[in-house]
Amino acid sequence: MVGDEGYDKSIEEIIMKNILKWLSLSSQGLRCKLRIGFYLMSVLPIVIFLCVISIYMLPDIDIKVNIGLLVGVGIFIAISGFFVVRQIVDPILKISSRAKTIASGNIDYNIKTHRDDEIGDLEDALNELTLRIKGNMKELEKYGEETEKINLDINRKVVALSGLLQISSFISEGASLEETFNLTLEKMSQIADSDLSFLLLQEGPNLVVKSVYGEGAQHLLNKKMGLKDESLFSKIMKNMHSFSLNNNTPRNVAMDRFCHEFGVKNAFIMPVRVRDKVIGLAGIANSRGIDYRSDDFRVMDIFVKHIVIAIENDTLTHRVSNLEIKDALTGLYNEVFIVSRLDEEIKRAIIYQRPCSFILFRVNNYKEFSGNFNTLIVESTLKKIAVTLRGSISDIDKAARFSEADFAVIMPEKNKRQAQTIAAEIVKKIEYLFQEESDPGKRIVMIAGVSENPIDGVTSSELISKAKES
Repeated sequence: MVGDEGYDKSIEEIIMKNILKWLSLSSQGLRCKLRIGFYLMSVLPIVIFLCVISIYMLPDIDIKVNIGLLVGVGIFIAISGFFVVRQIVDPILKISSRAKTIASGNIDYNIKTHRDDEIGDLEDALNELTLRIKGNMKELEKYGEETEKINLDINRKVVALSGLLQISSFISEGASLEETFNLTLEKMSQIADSDLSFLLLQEGPNLVVKSVYGEGAQHLLNKKMGLKDESLFSKIMKNMHSFSLNNNTPRNVAMDRFCHEFGVKNAFIMPVRVRDKVIGLAGIANSRGIDYRSDDFRVMDIFVKHIVIAIENDTLTHRVSNLEIKDALTGLYNEVFIVSRLDEEIKRAIIYQRPCSFILFRVNNYKEFSGNFNTLIVESTLKKIAVTLRGSISDIDKAARFSEADFAVIMPEKNKRQAQTIAAEIVKKIEYLFQEESDPGKRIVMIAGVSENPIDGVTSSELISKAKES
């Protein structure tokens, strides 16, 4: 029973609320309010009209109208109509003011909805429109930031690529390698706004920092790094491929050591190739953790090609200046020059009846040696032999790299016995130089053959052939 009474009371409360809501003017729509206002404003003229008729037009008729009551009713109707119209106009004015506020740029302004009529619908529509505008503005800001980044990247690449014209001009004008390297690295540092750019070239068993650009990076200049250790550079040289050190790259000891020595976080390093041979490395790096992308790699490749062009031009210039008489690897005279010079010395020896000897040194089992070890070790060995050979002869003697594994020496004013003694001493020096190698395969064995004019021949070809047979 108690539950039924509570249920009946709740139903009664709901019915009363609906009745009050129906009777309440604020819950009605604009059309209803306009009708009510129109009706109220229409009653006022009727009341005035009845009042005028009763006073002036029908004075003799026994119809008495209470003037005060009519005036009171008229005032009440007028005030009621005013309030009804105000309930219609005021919300519209407020909506208009709020719309102007939103239109002025204040999209954070939010209209509080508390009406159930058309004004409330309009407020909801404005709020939804504001939210959409706000969302579109955020999208535009996002696109604007992305566009700004793209424009910034384009501008950086344009600046970097424009430096190529200056580098090309430097190379064509015959600028020194140091000047060309410095300018190239300065322009390379503009790739992805890098903090550091560097160039390492191979000198014997080491990589040497030949040029570097970046604030506080001059201490790295001329720094030597061994190719035999497990450094990042030695690994890149062995693999002969570009290497990108980005945020998602798994780190190891070699990478961490490089980052510590160079004071960077990310880097891109590219081999410098001259005629399919890697002679060094060029790289860019930054300390802000900026990842390098594929388009940065393409720009970097163009700069490295300019470095290669500069190196090849410098090599050609030196070859031309030396009239192609020197061997590029050892710095000794080449075969063409030594044969021509031997002919000249033979003629001079015949005229003045003086001796002239020719020594031919050969690295024993050179094919096996070169097959067991990489190019770096083989070339380093040949250079050491050349240095020892050059330091073991007099100023009037001429040494040359005669072929891939042969070395030759012209000894004017020395007979065959003297030349044999000198040749034996040189062989001992060279073999002693490599005697302490831990790998037996690296212990060089030399063979020397000696010939003399005119005993063994009176032409260069005869002396060379005799020396090979010895």
